[in-house]
Formats: sequence, C-alpha cells, structure tokens
Amino acid sequence: MNINLSCVLVLLITSLCPLAAQIGVNLENPEALFHLDSKANNTTATAATKYFDDAMIDYNGNLVIGAKTAVTGSKVTVTGESGAKGVLQIADGTQANGYILHSDKDGVGDWVNFKTFPFNKYCIWTLQNSAFNFPSLGKSENLTGTASIDFSEISGTSTTASSITMPKGRYFILVSGEIEASKENAILRLLVNGTETNKVYYSDYVNGSIFYQELPQQSAISLQWEAVDTHNIFYETPPFQKAYKYSLTFIRIKD
Repeated sequence: MNINLSCVLVLLITSLCPLAAQIGVNLENPEALFHLDSKANNTTATAATKYFDDAMIDYNGNLVIGAKTAVTGSKVTVTGESGAKGVLQIADGTQANGYILHSDKDGVGDWVNFKTFPFNKYCIWTLQNSAFNFPSLGKSENLTGTASIDFSEISGTSTTASSITMPKGRYFILVSGEIEASKENAILRLLVNGTETNKVYYSDYVNGSIFYQELPQQSAISLQWEAVDTHNIFYETPPFQKAYKYSLTFIRIKD
C-alpha cells in the first residue's frame, strides 16, 4: 500500500512539473529544441560542413536549415553549400521557366510570367570599387565607389559615387553582385534617401533578389552592407579590403 502511494505521488509531482528537453534525430547532443542531422555526420564532418544537412527549430521557433543559428530577424534561415544554387524551391503548379514570384496584398504568392507582367521601361545601375574597406561584425557601411548607368529608358535618372536618383514611380528592383575573392554571409540593404526600405540576406553572392519599391517623389537610391555571423568557419569574417560589384535593375511598373 505504501509502495503504491509512493508511485502515485511520483507520477503526480512529475505531471505538475514542466519538462525542458531537446530532441535530437541521428545525434546524441542536439544544439536546438529540435535538431535533425540527416546524414548522422555531426561528429565526423568538419566544423565548416557538418550543418549543411541539418535542420533545426530553435527556442524562438525559428526554422534553420543548413546552418547553426538563425539569421537575426529571420524566421526561416536556409543556407546552401558553397557554390550551390537553387537551395530553396517553391513549386505550387504555377512555376515555369522565366517566371518571377509575385505577392498579393495579403502576402500570398504565386509565379507570374516575367515577359507579360505589366512592366514599362527599365534602367541598369552599377556600383563598384576595386578596394573597399568592409566593416567588422556588428557594423554597417554605405557602399561607395564608381557608379554608372549602363542602360536607361527612364528619363530623369542620374548618378553620383554612391547613389542613383530615380524619378517618382513604382518599381521592381532586381539585385545582383558579389565581393570578389570572398565567401561571406551578409545583409545588403536598399536605402531610399538614406532610410532602409528593403534588404536581402545572402551567402557568397546576390543573384535573383527582387524588391518592390514605390517612390512618391524623386529619390536617391543607395546600398548599405553589413556582415552576418553564422558561426561557420567556412565563411570569411570582416574587416577586410576587397573589390566588389553590385548592379540594380529598375523596372518601372505601368500605372
């Protein structure tokens, strides 16, 4: 009778006490609330590559794929191996070659034909520097260098060493570029008259990122760069001095 009573008391106490635990799949020492090591190689792979096949959910509810920690401010972090393209696939049946991802006012996206979307004229702006001093972690820096308007069908554009002036209108802005001889994780911000309006987190290089930007008046567009620490020794940590080249393609949307 005493033994049965003791068992009941133990069960009652444990049911009332909150339990904190980590769940690991294919590994003994998980590093997040839920940690899946799909290849079971965290004890054998190098520190630079062991997270490439991992998926985690951290204590803030962030989903992290292919990295150790979530990028600050991001609910979903997806990192591919060096040189990998297409690390994220969205296939809902509307996708096709040459299509772009389009969102409605509620954030619901689908793929639309780039060639038939209601675009008008466009402009290509390039900013480059052969020896730019990129700041250390935790610091941001406005990019400066040699700027050029490589092509423009839009009247009223002009450029300085750090910005391009665009006339009033609605635009899709395609972003591409990289820092030469570098493998970095970073944020590239789009500034309108010095204020951030869009940004992209990237690894190694930027390619295929698209911003929507509405300009209620003639405005100066510039770029700002900041390194992101993902605790991965595979990527280079600034400060460093390197050459870079970034391009913005402004596609004006018909009113």
